[in-house]
Amino acid sequence: MRVRMVSAGHPLPLRLNQKGEVSSFGSSQPLLGAFEDVGFENESVELRPGEVVLAVTDGVTERRSNSDMLGDEGLKEIFSGCAGLTAQAVISRIDRELEEYAPGGHTDDTAMMVLRLL
Repeated sequence: MRVRMVSAGHPLPLRLNQKGEVSSFGSSQPLLGAFEDVGFENESVELRPGEVVLAVTDGVTERRSNSDMLGDEGLKEIFSGCAGLTAQAVISRIDRELEEYAPGGHTDDTAMMVLRLL
């Protein structure tokens, strides 16, 4: 399945294959609404059956535990353990892991979207 997307200011989306390998895709573009007269480029990516796609706001990757931040690598590590799960189970697992990492640590917007390709 070919998907067209724009990543405008949030962390790049991640894809998870059936082996548990995680990679990001797309390219960072300026924050939507922050600048005048900014153009955005549509990008296309080919997704395969069985893959899971995760898109998050920066409130997920910038979750803090004292002075440590989860970051992109921390999210990739959590997501890599989600192979074979339903989309709802992926959200539940990540939400639980975020709470364990930083209990009550919601200080920024936290939104997640998961797509599981059949």
